[in-house]
Amino acid sequence: MPVAAVCGAAQNTMTEFVPQAEAAATNEGDDNMLLKLQEAETQILVMFDEFCKTHGLKYSLAYGTAIGAVRHGGFIPWDDDVDVLMERHEYERFLAVWREHPTDGYSLLASDDPDTIFVHTKIYKDNTIMASSEEELKKPGHHGFFLDVFPLDRIPKDKKKRKKFLYKAKLRLVYTRNHPFKAGKGLRGKILELVSRMMLLIPKKSKRRIKEKCEAYIMQYKDMPDNYEYIDLSMPVTMRDKFPKGLTDEYIDIKFGGYDLKIFAKYDMMLRTIYGDYMQPPPENERVCIHNPQIICLDTTVESRSDSTTDNAAEEN
Repeated sequence: MPVAAVCGAAQNTMTEFVPQAEAAATNEGDDNMLLKLQEAETQILVMFDEFCKTHGLKYSLAYGTAIGAVRHGGFIPWDDDVDVLMERHEYERFLAVWREHPTDGYSLLASDDPDTIFVHTKIYKDNTIMASSEEELKKPGHHGFFLDVFPLDRIPKDKKKRKKFLYKAKLRLVYTRNHPFKAGKGLRGKILELVSRMMLLIPKKSKRRIKEKCEAYIMQYKDMPDNYEYIDLSMPVTMRDKFPKGLTDEYIDIKFGGYDLKIFAKYDMMLRTIYGDYMQPPPENERVCIHNPQIICLDTTVESRSDSTTDNAAEEN
C-alpha cells in the first residue's frame, strides 16, 4: 500500500486539500498507515452496528469484510475497505431512519441521491480523506473513509424474466455511473462495453428517464413471495452470484476487531458462492489493497486546530 502522502488538514473544503507531508517509502510506514485506516474503518462499522441495533435493522458483513471476520477475526491484513449487505426492505428502512436520525460526524450518499454514481449507499466519515490522487480530490463530493452498504434484491428464477431483469439492472448501472459496462476481456465483454459506450451518447434527460424505468422494473420484484433468489446489483462482478432466498432468514454475532457485529448465519454458503474456498488465502502477489489510496488523512481538523493555537499565541505576544 504505497501511501504517497499523509495529510494533516484540509483548507476550508475537501477539494482544496494539499498534502502536508510525505510518508516514508517503507513497508513499515505503509503497514502502519494501513492499520490506522483499518482502525478508523472499524469505528465506522461499529457506529453502523450500533445504529442498526438502536433502530431494529438487520445487516450482514459482506465480501472481504466477512472473510476477514471469519478467517482473521477482523480485517484481512491487506484489505482497505468495509462492506455490508442489507435485504432490500431493510435497506430502504435504513435510509428512511438515517434521514430522520442521522449520526453526527458522518455523511450519507444514498443510492437515490440524484447526483450519485452508485446504485448502493456509502456512509462517509467526516473530516477524513482517502484518495488515489490529488486530481481525485478536485472532483466534487465527499472523499473520506467510507462504508459500502449494498442492497440485496430479489431476482426471479424464471429464465425469461431473469434475462430481462439483468438487462434492466445493467442498463440502470450504465446510466447511474455514466460509464460503460465492463464485464470481462472476452469478445462478449468487449461487445457489451462498446454497446454501452454508444448508449451513453444520448441526452442527459433521456438517461435519467431510462434509469427511472429500469429502477421501477427491478423494484416490482422486491415483494416476490417465492421462486426467486437474491442478488447484489451494485457492480458487474456482483451480478454473477445468486443466493437462495433463505440467506437472510437468520443473523448471528461474529467478532471483528474485538467487536460483536452481525453476519448471515449461512455466511459459509454466501462466501463459497462468491469465492470458492475462501479460507485459503490468495498467493502473496495477490495480497494487495483494492483501493490502494495514495493520500490518506485521518483527521482534517488537526492542523486547523494547530494553526489556530499558533495564531492565538502570536497575537498574545
